Amino acid sequence: MDLLDEKEYYIAYFDILGYKDFFTHASKKQIHDIVSMIYDGISGIKSYLNRFSNFSIVPIIENIEIKFIGFSDNFTFAMRVEEGQNEIYKLLAFLSIIADIQRNFIVMYGLLVRGGIVKSTAYIGENIIQGRGIIEAVSLEHKAVYPQIIIDSSIFSDIHRLHFLTDKELEYGGSVQNKINKGLELSSDEQKFMKEIFNSYIQEQLVLTWKDNILMRSNDEKPFLNYMYNIGIINYYLEQNTLFNEFQDLLQQFNIQHSLKIPQKGDAENFIRVHKSVLIDKIKKYGSYAGVNINDVSELYEREKVIKKYIWLWLYHRKLCDLYKLSEYDLQISLDIDVRVMKMVILLNDKDTKETADKIINVIQDVKE
Repeated sequence: MDLLDEKEYYIAYFDILGYKDFFTHASKKQIHDIVSMIYDGISGIKSYLNRFSNFSIVPIIENIEIKFIGFSDNFTFAMRVEEGQNEIYKLLAFLSIIADIQRNFIVMYGLLVRGGIVKSTAYIGENIIQGRGIIEAVSLEHKAVYPQIIIDSSIFSDIHRLHFLTDKELEYGGSVQNKINKGLELSSDEQKFMKEIFNSYIQEQLVLTWKDNILMRSNDEKPFLNYMYNIGIINYYLEQNTLFNEFQDLLQQFNIQHSLKIPQKGDAENFIRVHKSVLIDKIKKYGSYAGVNINDVSELYEREKVIKKYIWLWLYHRKLCDLYKLSEYDLQISLDIDVRVMKMVILLNDKDTKETADKIINVIQDVKE
């Protein structure tokens, strides 16, 4: 490849928090499994698209190529930006791959990830990446104080615009869909409209659903990758009045062939259950200053940063439970002070109040790396 040929890419850069400690104590198999997990995520990219291509009207995107460069605890993924209406599927699939890798680091190995994703230009060869894009991605990673992968505003804008319909068509299609759901008869004009734009309407709804779950906002309003987005996708299938169940009725009424597998509620519960158990384990291990040399200022500082990161992770878990209506997997904590060092610690408890949560939010909002 000609390294002088600068092109536009989606670039994801992240590093692993606690990398040194993990690899110091990890077994050979654990290290091998992490490397395999990353490569499996890349090679299995089409499975992410197939998740949404059970509908015959949704195109299966082919020839997606992702460049991957890893060094120590730093990982870079890049995918060419191309033209075309279906480019949004490629972008969402790319974000899903990064989210899945981030989730696997956490639920499989208890490793937190922090990073950034940008849309920019770069020179990329087989084993090298240079240019403005990687600088911007690294810079964005440095702004991620907590274990999150921040999404650049350019990507955020691309995802939030309509790709298959105009605002007017989407609004009209929604009103017609509501009539169908209520069992009302459609006019001849409405029937004609739905038949003409049905494929585009379904594709737009799929993109909107995918987008709504893959992105989330912090208290500072920065958009970041929701690595547990798959819970939301499953729940959209399950809820009575959500688009996927409505799609089935629509598809049948318009005699469009489809093969749609409906997941079970337990699928979503398994993800949040594992996430909760990992969070509990980490709070027990790192939520206090136990085992830390309190006379070592650097050790105290590092543990304090870790504690604040797990407070953020708890808030994220709490938001997931609320967003996806899985309150039974919520986790209650409280904050206390270690009087030896006059610093905050996390306690697991059986009581929780909104006041406690608000105090915790206020504590971490001003945290600086």
